[in-house]
Amino acid sequence: MRYVCVSSMSPAPPVSRSKSRATSRKPHGKDETKDAILRAADELFGLKSPDSVTVRELADRAGVNHALVHRHFGTKDQVLREVLQRHARAFREVIEGDVETAVTRMFEVALERPAFAKIIAQLLLEGRSPRDFTLEEGGSDRLAKLMTAALSAHEQALARKS
Repeated sequence: MRYVCVSSMSPAPPVSRSKSRATSRKPHGKDETKDAILRAADELFGLKSPDSVTVRELADRAGVNHALVHRHFGTKDQVLREVLQRHARAFREVIEGDVETAVTRMFEVALERPAFAKIIAQLLLEGRSPRDFTLEEGGSDRLAKLMTAALSAHEQALARKS
């Protein structure tokens, strides 16, 4: 269907379905496409429940056809898993070394990745168990040990001041 402006009888400007499509070029190639889908998912899963985000919304935000989401990831749950793995890798990279430095760097990473906390909150609000989205490939055990060590160090420092 084509719309015409009554006053000038010229075609109306096209209306963009998505801000991201209107402002950026479409991704090309496998890596760019996967990255665009994961960035879109990161945004959308942080804004609303992952269960309420559709594959078509993901694709539209990424500027790709929805079939490419299925082609590269299979399911929306796999997209969610990849998004969480990206965040987990960023945290794993900084939890090496001494406790104080690692905790400081973890907070820095968390500030750089505000969507991560929002996604976790959305998953918990959906009623999912943390075990449903805890990744197998390391990190959580190391994180628990690091937090325990940080708490212990903090308690010892407080005891010394007393």
